[in-house]
Amino acid sequence: MRKWKRDIPKQFRKFHKAVVAVSFAMQGASNKIYARSKTNRMSRGVFYKLHAYAIVLHNSILSLCDDGWSQVTPALLRAMLDVFANLLVIAEKDSEYRAFKYFYFYHMKAENDPNIPKRNKERLRRQMTEGLKELEPVVRARIEKFIRAKKFGTYWFWSDYWSPSDIFRKLTERPSQMILLYGSYSAASHGGHVGSVMFLDQPDQIDTRQRSNPRSAKIAVIASCRHLLEICGLRNEFQELGLTKMYSDLWEVFLSFESAMPPIKSS
Repeated sequence: MRKWKRDIPKQFRKFHKAVVAVSFAMQGASNKIYARSKTNRMSRGVFYKLHAYAIVLHNSILSLCDDGWSQVTPALLRAMLDVFANLLVIAEKDSEYRAFKYFYFYHMKAENDPNIPKRNKERLRRQMTEGLKELEPVVRARIEKFIRAKKFGTYWFWSDYWSPSDIFRKLTERPSQMILLYGSYSAASHGGHVGSVMFLDQPDQIDTRQRSNPRSAKIAVIASCRHLLEICGLRNEFQELGLTKMYSDLWEVFLSFESAMPPIKSS
């Protein structure tokens, strides 16, 4: 047994596993309900892909804590919030239009990139043409107009929101808290002076070796559970999966953990 595993108590591990279980239940419910449906196929594809990615991030965070590397988990927590931000935009409205922009944003920008070889552009163009066939004519016309305008911006959602923080400000129930979390995780991801040590129990102790961080490791695991549950709740509502009770019961468990945990501080 890896000695750092004792940083994460049994009840935290049980909760972590339960959140993965409800995520798998939602993946399965989506497959069952929409197996032969052509409705919102592209937006459902975004949810399927990003929910799976969020599960990988969630499991990776526990693994890092078990190996004594809780210090780097904020970068993965930020990635989980980026996933949530993308899905919030998809679920808000114009889901198929926005899903196409999500999947083919690189393809659209590549057309005007002088660094991409012509043969690669041709391949990307063919892929995008196939994707356009999946859309209803009205949506396809909107996408073609968007492509001709060539106003792509930094993010695929740039024409609607300036940044992930802008998304959280406008589309979440607790925007100030979400923006604080995203900013704190970003400070760690960018190597900020405070952010880079925010998930160390002894931040003034500089060390390149694995180390025990029982306080920080627990915060990382519970934060990961929260963000994966938020994705679950959004997907359940967007796809009408009928798993509200399963999600709500786990959210109540999360709240009981959250109330006993020290807050993540701004950096």
